Amino acid sequence: MNNREAIQSLLQQVRHTEESPLIADEEAIAAEYEKSHNDQSLGIKILSIFGGLLASVLFLGALGITGLYDSTEGLLLFGTLFIGGAILASRLTDHIIVDTASVSAYLLGLVLLGAGLGSVKFTEFTICTIISLIAIGALCIVRDYIFSFISVLIVHGCISWLTMFKGAPGIAGMLYIALLSVILLLVYLKEAKLIADRTILSLVYRPVRAGLLVAFLSGLAMLNTTKYSYLFPRISWLASVVITGCIIWLIALLTKNLQLKPFYRIGIYILCLIILAPTALAPGIAGGLLVILLGFLVNDKAAFVLGIVAFIYFVSRYYYDLNFTLLTKSILLFSSGIVFLLLYLFTHKKLTAHEEV
Repeated sequence: MNNREAIQSLLQQVRHTEESPLIADEEAIAAEYEKSHNDQSLGIKILSIFGGLLASVLFLGALGITGLYDSTEGLLLFGTLFIGGAILASRLTDHIIVDTASVSAYLLGLVLLGAGLGSVKFTEFTICTIISLIAIGALCIVRDYIFSFISVLIVHGCISWLTMFKGAPGIAGMLYIALLSVILLLVYLKEAKLIADRTILSLVYRPVRAGLLVAFLSGLAMLNTTKYSYLFPRISWLASVVITGCIIWLIALLTKNLQLKPFYRIGIYILCLIILAPTALAPGIAGGLLVILLGFLVNDKAAFVLGIVAFIYFVSRYYYDLNFTLLTKSILLFSSGIVFLLLYLFTHKKLTAHEEV
């Protein structure tokens, strides 16, 4: 579909296959298609944002020379102006240069506002709550991909700070990651319904889904880097149980699509539980596997690749953290490899038979 004629030809074919008449706004479809192909790639946008951030850091240095950081009123004022101006600019235009400047100003505004609120002696909970509410508000107003993506990560960062690094983070952090896995699963599985509902979420579905994916994987990584496995060994299984439940749900959907017999389906469930049971204190392994299955189920290549990378990373960390001899570790890896190869051969055979039918 490279031109208007191709769009008209496709619509004509659909009209011939449908019993009821198809009414379509060809001009709007052509304009939307042209707009989507004129957009800059995500990589270019990210590079542009990094360039804008570097320029903004210099601007922050200039503000520091003027003594702004010694003034609480100045921090609050400039932070509010940056955030409001960034949201307004992104709402009015979608030019790549404006997007770069607006996202940079948005992040800088949040930093300045947070510093100003901190100087007023607000608690960390209050500061994170205010910043999260601003990010959620921006997510509802702005339709820019990067802007929405960053807003999701800002909310995630605030919640992670409160649940994983402050107070008594053990149970809160695990429950947050468990909840995040359920939300991610529902967002992926209910994609068609969420987009068709024509709500605010349908307009920012792609950046929200990408943000939730990155938030989930980064949250699992934080569980490894914040020594959760050592500080809270007795509750590490909480997140693993919920994530494993999500995996079983996905496997049920996949085996149903393959039309497997109940005996084989139950066998796959048991095999999955046997494989994941020894890794209950390392929820990152189950989380990586969950992302792989989600990417495979909905044909999301980015999620599939990220899931593989995350799975390899978490398995490696789990392998080196085991208090076993090198020989025992080698036997475990060898046995796991045989199990996965047998599972691959079994599923490949079933898929081939299903395609032939």
